Amino acid sequence: MIPKIVSFGYKNYEVVDKKRVAICKTCGSKITDGAATTSNFVRHLKLHKERNVKLFPAEKAVLTAELILQDAAETEQPVPVPVPAEEELEDMEGEGLFAAYHKRQKRDVGTPPAVQLSHYIDMAEGQNALLFWALNSKTLPSLFQVAIRVLAVPASSAPVERVFSHGGIILRPHRAQMTDRLLANLIFCKCNAV
Repeated sequence: MIPKIVSFGYKNYEVVDKKRVAICKTCGSKITDGAATTSNFVRHLKLHKERNVKLFPAEKAVLTAELILQDAAETEQPVPVPVPAEEELEDMEGEGLFAAYHKRQKRDVGTPPAVQLSHYIDMAEGQNALLFWALNSKTLPSLFQVAIRVLAVPASSAPVERVFSHGGIILRPHRAQMTDRLLANLIFCKCNAV
C-alpha cells in the first residue's frame, strides 16, 4: 500500500495486491521493485513524451485557460432558481410580459465560467490578487472558488520539505511494518507539536 504521505504523486497508478507494484494508467506498464517511491514515479513519467513537450507561450496560455475553465466547471455550484412570490408576479404583470421575462432571466442565470474568465483576464492584470478577489468574489463566483484553492497554497516549499524529512526519519527499514495511518499520525504529531 502506498503511504498517504506520498500518495499525491501516484494519481496515475494503481496498487496491485498489497505489494509495492503499480500499473501506469497512461501506458499500462507494470512497475515493481519499490514502485511507491518518488524517484521511480518521476523516472517513469519521463518516458511519456506527451508530458515533456515544450509549449509556446500562446499554447501555454490557451492550455491554462482550458484547465481553469475545467476546474471552475467542476467546482461550480448550481445556481438556485428563486421562485417569485405572488406580489412579485403581480408587479411583473403590470410591466409587461417581456420585461418580466427579461428580469427573471437576469436574476436566475449565473455567468458561465468562460465569460467570467475573460472578464478576469481583462480586469486583473497588474492588481494584487488577494485584494482583487476580496472585491470581486461576488462578480466572479466560479473563478473565486478556484482562486481560494490556489491562493491558499503557501509561497514557500519549506514546510513541505520538513514534512518529507520527518517522514524519512520516522519511516526507516526497521519500521517497515508500520501502517500508512500510523505513519500519517506520527508525522502529524511531529510537525504540529507546540
